[in-house]
Amino acid sequence: MTTTPTPSPARPRIRVGAVVYGLVLAAASIGLLVISADPVLRAQVVERGITLEPGAALALVIAALGTVALLFGLTRVLRR
Repeated sequence: MTTTPTPSPARPRIRVGAVVYGLVLAAASIGLLVISADPVLRAQVVERGITLEPGAALALVIAALGTVALLFGLTRVLRR
């Protein structure tokens, strides 16, 4: 007598990109809340942003784009 294996219920699909996006958004929100809660720190951040040289601003933009590319790669790896 042979028995047929009962199919296991399908696991719920986890959207890795949404999880990573949520974690990044939560981290950015916490950082902004910390900065906005302290007037001295807020003034320092504004002063630092105003005095950025063009090369430093370009480096920050490139770093931000690299971070986005890294997150895309991470979601692709985690999806497999």
